[in-house]
Amino acid sequence: MKAAMMLTAEGHDALALARRLRDGLPDAEWTAFVRDDDRELLLPALHGCRVRSDKPSGSKVRFLRSLRAERFDATFVSWSGGDRPQPLRIAALLAGAKDCVAIDESGRTFSVRWWAPWTYAEHAVRRLAQMRVLRALRFCASLYRATVGRVVRALTLLPELTRIERLPR
Repeated sequence: MKAAMMLTAEGHDALALARRLRDGLPDAEWTAFVRDDDRELLLPALHGCRVRSDKPSGSKVRFLRSLRAERFDATFVSWSGGDRPQPLRIAALLAGAKDCVAIDESGRTFSVRWWAPWTYAEHAVRRLAQMRVLRALRFCASLYRATVGRVVRALTLLPELTRIERLPR
């Protein structure tokens, strides 16, 4: 069995996850995608695994093609919050593995499929509930400004545009 683990969690959480996955599937041929910051911390737990960087070398499309070319049977991705965007979550879905399993911060596992958005939507709602109120309000305000706010501003400028006189020739 070929399996990939996308260790996008913070250092010690990623270490615990790597050990848990290796203990759960000891006969698997593992490939681990690791953040460069955590490589030294995770190397003892990843002995015998192919360790690759989570940053694509070259283009992102080439990175995704190389993931698909490896034909993983299972892909495990840590789905554990954090403030940084984690594109490996989407890459795990696009890797073309037969099974894509997400593991959240409490250790629960769930299968992720494109046609079943409720699996990762549940996690998004749970993470949203953990956000600070101020951060959520800022997000709503920026979303408003980017959409409805621009339309309202354009409508308020419309009467001024009709008052502009023609320049003399």
